[in-house]
Amino acid sequence: MKSESWDGLIPKYKPKKMKKKTKIIKKRENTSFPPPQMPSKIDIQLETGEYFLKEHERRERKLQNRLQKQKEKAQSRKNTKDEIYEPGDEKSFGSPSSEDEHISRKKIQKNIKDIKSKMRYPKKQ
Repeated sequence: MKSESWDGLIPKYKPKKMKKKTKIIKKRENTSFPPPQMPSKIDIQLETGEYFLKEHERRERKLQNRLQKQKEKAQSRKNTKDEIYEPGDEKSFGSPSSEDEHISRKKIQKNIKDIKSKMRYPKKQ
């Protein structure tokens, strides 16, 4: 028994089939009346009074509306462009004191020396 396989003694189980969770379906509200009918093109024209206008008058009105929208759009674009080019608030800086100027000159001179030394002796890679 020591050297034999114990697989025959171990019980064999069939894998259980797991049930999938059912999704909860929300029921729609049942209204007793259908939704209101959308107004037709003729109904809209009757409301605005456009139905009684002649064909060329309708075209004129459409053209005027289109031109008005174009003017508004062009004006809004111009305003956004003008905002970009407006100057911001400038801060006035006083002249640096001689001490600060001296320190900044020293820093600049040091940086120049460092750069020159690096150019003379570049690191080998």
